[in-house]
Amino acid sequence: FAGGNISSTSEVELSTEVLLQCAKALLHSVQDHQLLSVANFCDAFPQEESESGLSRLNNICRYKCILALREHTLLQNQKISKCFGISYFKWTKCWPDIKNKALHNVETTNKLLSYNEMEIFLNAYEASMNEVDNISNTLSEYRDLIWAENFTVALQRRQEIRKLKVSSQSLLEEKQDDLNDHRIEDTVEEHKENIITLGPSTPSLNDVN
Repeated sequence: FAGGNISSTSEVELSTEVLLQCAKALLHSVQDHQLLSVANFCDAFPQEESESGLSRLNNICRYKCILALREHTLLQNQKISKCFGISYFKWTKCWPDIKNKALHNVETTNKLLSYNEMEIFLNAYEASMNEVDNISNTLSEYRDLIWAENFTVALQRRQEIRKLKVSSQSLLEEKQDDLNDHRIEDTVEEHKENIITLGPSTPSLNDVN
């Protein structure tokens, strides 16, 4: 799994240091989380009405494979996050438990993060996994960083793009201001011509008589 640059829904961006701490906290929770046995998994997630028998068997087989690979990974003293991808969460259905565990750990033991910061990070991570089409731009725009192979390089690239966007936006605003100024000048000149053509509007004494 890869960490990501997450923003809050109020457009308050988390610092790089906070992002790294959030990623570490999440990975720690993934590593420590104990998956259910196959029997308990089947009890916790029974077959759905719309789920076919073949699909049910496939889901159970997938879970067995992940469970076996996870045990082997731990025996080799390796990290779960380096051996699995998004399928780990999808096939084991363990994301809600891991999310709650990460939030609990931050609230009780981690003094480097606030609960709100971790919640922002996890919500964006979850939105990326679910591939929601209509999620807010604040969350969706960080998808590339969440799944980046090299977080540092991806973050630097994003910062460069952001600077370029700000520079381009400033240039566009300057051009728009110039355009508005020209429009105002044209409007004034047009009114001047109308005033000169119409002449004075005050009626004369002959008009009154």
